[in-house]
Amino acid sequence: MLLLRVDVAGYAGIGALAGFFLTPPRAAGAGAGAGAIAGLVSGAAGGIIWIIVMAITVALGGTGDIMSTIDPQTMRQLLDLGIDPDMFAIFSGVGGVAIGGAMCCLTGLAIGAGMGAIGGAIFAAAKPN
Repeated sequence: MLLLRVDVAGYAGIGALAGFFLTPPRAAGAGAGAGAIAGLVSGAAGGIIWIIVMAITVALGGTGDIMSTIDPQTMRQLLDLGIDPDMFAIFSGVGGVAIGGAMCCLTGLAIGAGMGAIGGAIFAAAKPN
């Protein structure tokens, strides 16, 4: 959870930096636009790095690592409900990297653009010259 807060603060800081590089006089709208673009770029970079980290983690681990983290009592409950525990194997291969990477990358893009726009707008409005 702390990492997410650092990311959000970083996106806002990158947006403020983009607002700083606008030519004076700065306006909040232009700062928001520049910050959103900077946030999108940083969100994309962060998403790509996260996908690489996930791919390495999955390559080093395997299905056994994921299955071993599930409590035996929970496994029995899943079986009683008719859920095949092997379904979780999809999250330990290429499918897991693709699903997790897509979700993390899209989330990073959205949060990056939003926080970058906020940071850029606040900086441009606070320091127009």
